[in-house]
Amino acid sequence: MPSPIIPPRRKRVTFSCSECRRRKLRCDRNQPCSRCKGQSIDCTYDNPASNQKRRIIDNQQSNNEHQSDTPVSLNTIVTTPQPAFTQSAAIRNTTLEAPQSQGTWGLLGQQIEVPSETAVRERPALMSDSIQLLEPAKPRKVENVIFRGKNFKTQFYGGSNPTSLIGDFPELRSFMQDSIKQHPSLPRVQRELKSLQMKWKAEKRLIFPPKHMDFLHYFPDEAIVKRLIEIYIDTVETTYRIVHIPSFWKEYNEYHLDKRSARPAFLILTLLMMSISSCLSEEKTTHVGDSAVARERAALWIEISEQWLRTQSQKHIHLITWQIRCLLLLSKQVNVIKKKRIWTEAGTLLRQAMAAGFHRDPTILGEKVSTFDQEMRRRLWNTITELELQVSIDRGMPSALAGVSSDCATVRNINDEDLTDENYGEVQSNDWNSYTQCSYIHVSASSFALRASLNSLVNNLGPPLQWEQVIECEDLLKAELEKLPSWTRDTSGNQSERLPATLLRIQLEQFLILLHMPFARKMGSSSRCAVSRMICFQAARRILEQVQCLKDHAYFLVILLRQDYFRAALAVCHSGYMASTDPGDLFLSYIEPFIKYLDNCLVVFQDRITRLGTDFTRFWYISAARSLLYSTLNPSNETREKQQAIELVARQYYRIRGSQDDLISVKEQLNLTVSPLIEDSTTIPNLYGIGYGDESLEPIDFPLESLEEEFFFGDPAAWTFENFGLI
Repeated sequence: MPSPIIPPRRKRVTFSCSECRRRKLRCDRNQPCSRCKGQSIDCTYDNPASNQKRRIIDNQQSNNEHQSDTPVSLNTIVTTPQPAFTQSAAIRNTTLEAPQSQGTWGLLGQQIEVPSETAVRERPALMSDSIQLLEPAKPRKVENVIFRGKNFKTQFYGGSNPTSLIGDFPELRSFMQDSIKQHPSLPRVQRELKSLQMKWKAEKRLIFPPKHMDFLHYFPDEAIVKRLIEIYIDTVETTYRIVHIPSFWKEYNEYHLDKRSARPAFLILTLLMMSISSCLSEEKTTHVGDSAVARERAALWIEISEQWLRTQSQKHIHLITWQIRCLLLLSKQVNVIKKKRIWTEAGTLLRQAMAAGFHRDPTILGEKVSTFDQEMRRRLWNTITELELQVSIDRGMPSALAGVSSDCATVRNINDEDLTDENYGEVQSNDWNSYTQCSYIHVSASSFALRASLNSLVNNLGPPLQWEQVIECEDLLKAELEKLPSWTRDTSGNQSERLPATLLRIQLEQFLILLHMPFARKMGSSSRCAVSRMICFQAARRILEQVQCLKDHAYFLVILLRQDYFRAALAVCHSGYMASTDPGDLFLSYIEPFIKYLDNCLVVFQDRITRLGTDFTRFWYISAARSLLYSTLNPSNETREKQQAIELVARQYYRIRGSQDDLISVKEQLNLTVSPLIEDSTTIPNLYGIGYGDESLEPIDFPLESLEEEFFFGDPAAWTFENFGLI
């Protein structure tokens, strides 16, 4: 008698993630589960459960083949989850092109679930995209972004924002919190500095410049004016091209001969140029409250320029109006004025330029635009797009240019002397390897599309990049780096070439860190993780070295304008810490000689704080990350490292506290004095953005004691990441 055929045993359905199943641990079945999330491990699930549901559906279909079809209304309420609205077009086309005799079960396949017999008995109707929009989104992978604040008072920072690295660095957050609790030595000096700050704000409320005061009243001495203008031209105008230098000097000489005949727009343009270089000059830096006097002077010039710009016609716009708009955005970045609004203001400026047609090549207008104006339009458009893209990267947001078509030609590689109002024909551009005043903006345009695309990928809400995609993007970046002109490789003989050469390199190398950090921050001995950590470190090392090779004004411009060195320092700390958790990581054997780069980065931040008088928070991040790395390599020194991290920050506070200037001297430097040119009928504007209320009210007396009690670390959560939502 033949033995009965024994059907194969059905495999048990597994609901745990792969890691918990491998370790035989209980899994909470979330995406990701709590164990994987706590250890920064990829949480993946197999799909046998989905296959099982598919078999249940197929069996139910075979059982129903002999039953009469029951008509189902299109309005039938379906209680099972439906395909997400973001499904591919191919799936929707297959659904629409299926034979009419095929049932709805066959159309949906395994994309539905069967929670009850009632749901199996009734076939659900296809849902329209509008109904699918109302369905809850599927669980997605944890993102490396930060939500700061609560309710509607929130700030969002995406994946490319440097601070978001701390969001996926729980050990650093814990280290910072413990250090502050164990060594509470900062509040006293912070309160002292805050008290001085409030006194200065009270003084500013009493001294408002008159509304109709001549702009010349705010100009410093002639020697200072000329020096600040030269600093601006030697730094900014070797990178972003905003001002036509010969035209500016021509009008400046006319202004010097007869100051009263100068155009108000030219005076505003000059004020903004000086505001950018105010914190870059070599003069001794003094402070008032928690701000440098040079920064306060720049803030005053910015406020005057904004007030003037608001009163100008939006219909009759000239070249100088666009130059003022660009300089205004750049000056706010350099001086850290209203930094939370920089990204939105950059997007507004970009849209204003597009509304004026700057994204289209000016040759379309034909004879309506001269050769000089055509080239200036191209320069301004390329400058605006570069500023907006870098601001988007630093904020962790997609660029507004993603998906925008533009046929504006690249800026010609020429010097300003080759472009005059008398040019009627085409101006011949120099070759790729020739250095000119426009070389940076000319060369940078060739990699703009790649950088904008990579920024969109890094800050995309979709699934993370796969390893193969990262390697492909890395190859594209290396190709762009190799394509850079020859003058970027050796700048030892010409200091004017060093700044644009440095920016051309670090704006590409920053993406090597952004692309590889998702793999570098994973725990484990995977070869891919080790390779990514090494790539991140090497890119960070090159960025820090190039920044520190800059000298004088170029150095100060980079550390005030950009955040590459901050991202690079955090990448070094994170890569070093992750390597220290794996004794077999090759990176660990090379980490000791390279820790010096963290000390150099702290010196860079000290220079930034000295120039601005602010931004202690990010200095604290690097100081704490450095101490964490040291304590990980030498666990016996953990207590001493925590104390040293606090002392480094406190030392900066004391340095700013010790360089305070007298309030009377500050007011004289800012020209906040009553001028004999003022008539009694002039009104006082709100140059500092403070509401007046009833003009008959007495000046408000600041309750300094209560403010000191509330003040602790400026924004306490910013120092401990306690109210930063990590999603």
